[in-house]
Amino acid sequence: MRLIFRGALWLRSIYVFTIGVSVVTIVGMYREGDRGFVLYVPFMFILLGYFAWPRAIRLDNEEISKRDAFFRPTRILRGEIASVVLDRSTGELVVFGQNGQRITYKNFDSDGGKMMEQLEVLTGKETTFLGF
Repeated sequence: MRLIFRGALWLRSIYVFTIGVSVVTIVGMYREGDRGFVLYVPFMFILLGYFAWPRAIRLDNEEISKRDAFFRPTRILRGEIASVVLDRSTGELVVFGQNGQRITYKNFDSDGGKMMEQLEVLTGKETTFLGF
């Protein structure tokens, strides 16, 4: 069984829209004859859309994994999961590994309740709740 928890569709749509508008703006400004640093302003919105993009979390029988913006994977094997913590004040679900790794599932990612249930089934550990 392999589950993939992607970011919320509305949030991904906003980032795709931001990247698309930035590309159209850069092309239009270049055709109008603008050069140099003026083209870097909309390029910053492309970077903002890319780096802020919510990364998918993959959960299967062997591990939980997530890639960062530079495509480096963070993997925590099932037997190495030390704890699962839900911070109610921020809505973040954090999985801590024994070797210091951590995977954060932010509140704008989709279906956090289902992921919390699957983690409890997979690890056999209860989720610790923080906050209110």
